[in-house]
Amino acid sequence: MVYSTKTRRLEVTGSQKRVSDAREVSPEEGASTDALTAPMKIFLGLTRACDLNCPFCFARGGEYGSPMTAQTIQQVIRQAAQMGVFEVRLTGGEPTVHPDFFEIVASIGRLGMNVSLNTHGSYEPQLLRKLITSSVDDVRVSIDGPEELHDALRGAGTFQRAVEATRRLKAAGKRVRLNTMVFRDNRDVLDQIVALAEELGVPVRFCPMRPIGRARRPAFARAHVFSVEEWHRIEDDLAGRGLFQKNVSCFSIEDLEDFSRCMGPEAGLDEAHCSSWITQMGIDPEGETYAGGRIDDVDKSLSVGSVRETPLGELWKRALEDVTRRVLPRFPRCAACDPVRTWQVWLGQLTPRASRSRHLY
Repeated sequence: MVYSTKTRRLEVTGSQKRVSDAREVSPEEGASTDALTAPMKIFLGLTRACDLNCPFCFARGGEYGSPMTAQTIQQVIRQAAQMGVFEVRLTGGEPTVHPDFFEIVASIGRLGMNVSLNTHGSYEPQLLRKLITSSVDDVRVSIDGPEELHDALRGAGTFQRAVEATRRLKAAGKRVRLNTMVFRDNRDVLDQIVALAEELGVPVRFCPMRPIGRARRPAFARAHVFSVEEWHRIEDDLAGRGLFQKNVSCFSIEDLEDFSRCMGPEAGLDEAHCSSWITQMGIDPEGETYAGGRIDDVDKSLSVGSVRETPLGELWKRALEDVTRRVLPRFPRCAACDPVRTWQVWLGQLTPRASRSRHLY
């Protein structure tokens, strides 16, 4: 199996010959043949700091320990590359405010991994120019609504700066997507966000606001956060109006709380809600590590250890074991399924012509 650095796709090959624009992923000695020997993607939280002050920030609103040092972050990056990780998603807080942000980006790029970014997109001109020429490949820009609503939440001028950043990053050849967190205040303007995405020529993904970080406050959550049932109705409404045919996707809340719609062991990558749990891992700004790419939307007791103390390869093994033995079996459908074995089914879908699943983004 190889990963094409040009197409950003996994490719299953029937021989040992190398593809010129790909690198081989070699299993670790002694690793099980029906499990990934490394995560496809790591969500790496660089900082909880941000130059905005959003009332719903998921990364802030609690007491946290000391952040990882730059030396620890670079060590994690080197270990990820040695393991065969395909992509590192930089997140926060706002990752671009980290003092070593561009050095970190350069390190990931030099080691052959895809560099992606979760960001508010509200940059000063100099930072935007540097980002355009950096080795960042994929950018996820947060847009919460039309200009008046977005600026009311994130600050005056943030909407226009984010839109301008989206235009220029896309023009520079970056893959850009809008991320919109859906809550009661913007429920009725989702069509306008779809129209904006079409104007900019980028896809958009709707994500439900969850009661984490600052949105955990009971009064705030009651006023703004949808229940699982309400979110399903929103998804159904969007699908019924044909919006999913316009380069629009939804983050399914059942990935976190409700696996009732999973199609079981024969599910494809787009239907198997366990796929992110067994192909991704998350590292928070303090160095705690979690399965599934989650950082702030999981209980801290689910940490499988700290990158300050334990090599990344060992933490990945712990994460897979934790998910398959402790997390997923709590859900009735998953208890009757062997999530890791579905990897064998998925291999047949990862052909050179197949696009990467949205679960891997």
